[in-house]
Amino acid sequence: MDLLDFILNMPDQVSMDWTEADTRARFIDPILDRLGWSPSDIKREPYAGWSKSRGYIDYLLSVDDRAMFVLEAKKTGRTFSLPSNLGKVTSFRKLQASGSNDLREALDQCLQYSQHTGSLYACATNGIDWIFFKPTHPHRSLPDAKVILFRGADDIAPRIDKFSDLLSPTGAQEGRTEKELLGREIQVPTFAKRLRDTFPRRAEMTIEEEEYSNILDGILKHYVVELTNEKDFKECYIPAKGNGATSGIVENLVSDMQAAQNQQGSLNFGNKMVSTHSLPNISTGRTVVLHGEVGVGKTSFLRDCELTLREGGKLEQAVWARIDLLPFQDRQFHPENVHEMLNLICKSIQDEVSEATDSMSGRYDPDVWNHLRDIYNKEVRVFQKSKFPDSDDSDQAFIKEARDYVWNLREQDVQEHLMRVIRWLTVNCRLPVIIVLDNSDQLGIEFQEFLYKLTETIKSSSSAVVILVVRTEALESHVIREHSIASVREQFVVNKAPLAAILDRRFQKILNSLPSVYSGSTDKVAQDRISVLMETVKHEANIGSEAYQLIEAAGNGSLRDNLRAVSSIFRSSPRMMDQLVSKNHKEGRARLTVPQVLRSMLKEDLNNAESNQLIPNIFTVDSQVTMPYTLGIRMLQQLRSKQASRNTTVASVLNAFSIAGVDRTIAFQTLTKMRVYRYLAVDHMLTEIRDADVLRLTPLGAALLDIVLSERNYFGGSAFNTYIYRRDVYNNMRSAWTSDTPDYRKKFEAISKQFIEMIIDDDVELRRRLDLSLLEPIVSESLPGELK
Repeated sequence: MDLLDFILNMPDQVSMDWTEADTRARFIDPILDRLGWSPSDIKREPYAGWSKSRGYIDYLLSVDDRAMFVLEAKKTGRTFSLPSNLGKVTSFRKLQASGSNDLREALDQCLQYSQHTGSLYACATNGIDWIFFKPTHPHRSLPDAKVILFRGADDIAPRIDKFSDLLSPTGAQEGRTEKELLGREIQVPTFAKRLRDTFPRRAEMTIEEEEYSNILDGILKHYVVELTNEKDFKECYIPAKGNGATSGIVENLVSDMQAAQNQQGSLNFGNKMVSTHSLPNISTGRTVVLHGEVGVGKTSFLRDCELTLREGGKLEQAVWARIDLLPFQDRQFHPENVHEMLNLICKSIQDEVSEATDSMSGRYDPDVWNHLRDIYNKEVRVFQKSKFPDSDDSDQAFIKEARDYVWNLREQDVQEHLMRVIRWLTVNCRLPVIIVLDNSDQLGIEFQEFLYKLTETIKSSSSAVVILVVRTEALESHVIREHSIASVREQFVVNKAPLAAILDRRFQKILNSLPSVYSGSTDKVAQDRISVLMETVKHEANIGSEAYQLIEAAGNGSLRDNLRAVSSIFRSSPRMMDQLVSKNHKEGRARLTVPQVLRSMLKEDLNNAESNQLIPNIFTVDSQVTMPYTLGIRMLQQLRSKQASRNTTVASVLNAFSIAGVDRTIAFQTLTKMRVYRYLAVDHMLTEIRDADVLRLTPLGAALLDIVLSERNYFGGSAFNTYIYRRDVYNNMRSAWTSDTPDYRKKFEAISKQFIEMIIDDDVELRRRLDLSLLEPIVSESLPGELK
């Protein structure tokens, strides 16, 4: 029985007693089988999630080991209540607003698991109704994303081809799923779009190489990138110049809070305190802002502060609750979703506060009746007086009714309950509370504005201290806002420690931790390679080579991305490690080259598409020939030539290129893209750049001009992550790929050559269109020749 016959024979009536397992067995599994999904491509109930947002995906469908579909299944008896006025195609916003609670639950799970797995597409079904959408794509935001609906067999059968294009593995592989959900014709040839996935550019490792890589991955993950062990972190952490004063301020802050609380006499919040008839006058809390550029190590600085305070015994009777806000990054923040986001963050803060009291006497537990009663003491007394005037705590009926009453109060407003908890801990229990809101700078300016309002509420409602960690640009951004972080007096900058010193400390830790190994073993090989590479990287750092400059520029100078870049070099190719070891013995000094570093970082970017790219592909075009590949490069060249002498604004760049013949709209789009990729920056975090904004080159922008453009490896690697829009180049690449040449390296070189020639042709055409006699005087120097 083929797919159409199966759909036509689906029962009209289903038993309401069916479980989700019945729905899968009777509907979903047979449909997936008939669409062509092999058992090896289907993972059932794989785990996904962060530590506090975990779950199991019903189905994860993959093609060539790449996650394509997250499919969430509900039992057939759970209706999605799809309104008829939605039609066969609607938007995600409309569907979420009008569907049932079961549907909204399924959609939320699809979004969460798509984020965790990197899956391209999502589907929710109860076996009868099928709903398809693309969680993320560059052409429109999620609320406006296209959603395709199928309401039962009578709706699927007439559109069986569309259903197959959406959900079949061949449809996903050949781009038909993308075409249906993108809502328009894809201007990107399928071959070019799939080039990167089809041609992975890596040979199979030998058993020895794989064993070595496994050993190395564990060492690098712990000692170079993450340092998960607190003892190792404390030994390896290097405070940057100027951070010592800031650290001292944080320590004094905690000491001052404890001294102020102790003057009133500390209370044990584990005991009953219901004798307190009302809360004392609230002493005002404080907001402290820690700021710094992206990636300077603000999180590591806070981690060091906390460990230092604990070692000194200053947090034994104080609550240090650090909230990592990165897990909220997959939840799009919009003003209309403030209430939902507020509930999520307040719940996280409360959980952290509760966990921070684990080692203290009594421990705050949000569900313990004694604590709840004390927090809502005034309301309980009023409730008792009105409904149980002659009762006391021995009256179980009163206790039961009071518990239900208080529980309803705490559930009504999550923020109000959190304020009560913090006020109770800080004022009634005399317990210093420090709330750290970290990693907010990656969630946008509106989110930080929202966080500041929350900190103001905590400040006015308790004597807690909120440490708000922000990007330096946010301070400038908020000057023009109604609620201004710039008004906070206690602002302290966090500086970045020298990368060379950080690597030296961590490399030394690795050497001290390597076990004694037998000569000739895999561990011995790994030890030799690590030692040689560490010496090599340290040498490159000492002489400030181009290879080391590229490492420092990775991820726009983010410390974590710098460390990722070093890790990628160590793991890039066991064969390259062998060459370095050999050169070290023959020539006395191994040397990293720019091609080696660039190749390693490109490989890291391709294998970790969900992470920030170490070297973003600036040559990706948006559509057809409206934005030449090299226009952004010419803008960076102009900006660098001017920034040494005077500030260059957005308006001046646009004017210069407009005079020279470039359409102003295209020039503005190019500047916007360069900022998104962080090759240039402005001093604020607002979404739009403005004419008066002063532009500056970032470390990545400088590296792009000085190093990357001269390397064919960069262009070659870009060919595998770029939409090829010219038909002649597309045909030539396809011919190279389908040729009978058995050597994959030659195929790769042929494809790269086509791509590089296209870039050079674009540059020639751009220079032909530019009026150089007008542009060069404005730039103050002659433009370089064609890109090579």
